[in-house]
Amino acid sequence: EDIKSMHGAELAGYMPRRGDFDMEWQNEAEKTIAEMEFSSDDTKADQDLKLDVIRIFNSKLDEREKRKQFIIDHKLLNYRENQEEMWKREPDERHLVQRMRLFARFHTYEEHESFVQKVLEAKRLRKEIAKLQMYRRIGISSLADAEKYELDKARRQFHKDAWLKKDAENKKAKAEAAYAAKQGVIDDDVSGIEEKAEFAANQSLQVWKQFSTRHDEQKNPDNEGTTAGADGAVVQSQDKFVIKGKPGYELLSKKEVGLCKRLRILPQ
Repeated sequence: EDIKSMHGAELAGYMPRRGDFDMEWQNEAEKTIAEMEFSSDDTKADQDLKLDVIRIFNSKLDEREKRKQFIIDHKLLNYRENQEEMWKREPDERHLVQRMRLFARFHTYEEHESFVQKVLEAKRLRKEIAKLQMYRRIGISSLADAEKYELDKARRQFHKDAWLKKDAENKKAKAEAAYAAKQGVIDDDVSGIEEKAEFAANQSLQVWKQFSTRHDEQKNPDNEGTTAGADGAVVQSQDKFVIKGKPGYELLSKKEVGLCKRLRILPQ
């Protein structure tokens, strides 16, 4: 059998073919009896003492075997599989599962798995109850409204993350420009880095302006295809950008429709 296919082959210090570890529990227990000898000159007290030492040593061997069997029975040698399964869980559930490992020594593998699943199920129910209570506090009275709220919340978070990313790029570009100037880089390189910083700053500014003026479109929906002239008069735009009927249009909110029209981008 290929050793790579055996359980525990990827663990350092474990020998799958022998089923032993390089470093066992109480690894130095053998030293206590390594030089022990029974002779005819031993007194009764000496013999009793040596027998007690041997009994202690045997108890350590029993505990060592018990711990090794615990690792095998609870499938802890399957380290990679256990890690992959663990990272599929939510962060709070991972933390809870790790805390529940303390009780594994009192259960068999099947009992502990059933216990952990019931604890996780109870936790999920509490989270769902807390979410429904939150919906009720903010005035949501139907599952359809709750679904729309979660969708809008995800969209807002997406736009917020995009703006924060642009802002971070702007700060990084400015820092690179300052560092390059401090190190005495030639003017052409410095100017290129400064242009990069200015470009990132302009992008961040444009995104911020689009969000800061989103209320104007809601207040004046009839002026959607117009722009203001130099004298304040409203002039009709030459090429009105239409996204109605495009793929993904029905998923957009009013704010997002206005943003797409101003930026002249399609929903998808």
